[in-house]
Amino acid sequence: MSAYIPDRRDLRDPGATIAPRGPILPRAARFSRWDGSQSIPALDADEILDALADDVMAEGDMAAALRRLMERGWRSDDPSRRDLAGIQDLVERIQRRREELLDRFKLGDVLADVRRELDEIVAEERAGIERRLDRAAGAPPAADGRSATHDGSPQDASG
Repeated sequence: MSAYIPDRRDLRDPGATIAPRGPILPRAARFSRWDGSQSIPALDADEILDALADDVMAEGDMAAALRRLMERGWRSDDPSRRDLAGIQDLVERIQRRREELLDRFKLGDVLADVRRELDEIVAEERAGIERRLDRAAGAPPAADGRSATHDGSPQDASG
């Protein structure tokens, strides 16, 4: 048995600006001899078929039953054997790990300082605009350059 390991040189840079059109597949693969370090449980066909039997009988579709088995994983009735994680289990593990990292490094709040500074700047600008509007509303308009106290009527009747 051999194991598939993609060549790191064939993987694209995650920071690349051009998005791929389709799924990224490595151009070449390196295969190596089985060294026994991989842990694969010893399952036989009867155990797998027992796990699939109810699904196949209910749906009649072996492919759908296999897909559901991969999604939910395989639970062993034997306490000496460990269960096989399904895709849902792996997704949950990844989500928990992500939350742990976010909590540990406070990554969920990376932009909080920037957001707070922007809010302060916006509040300062709004206060400045309000002050200017208040000053403009409090002073009567001087249309032709006359004094603000002059209302256009003569001081006395003789002119």
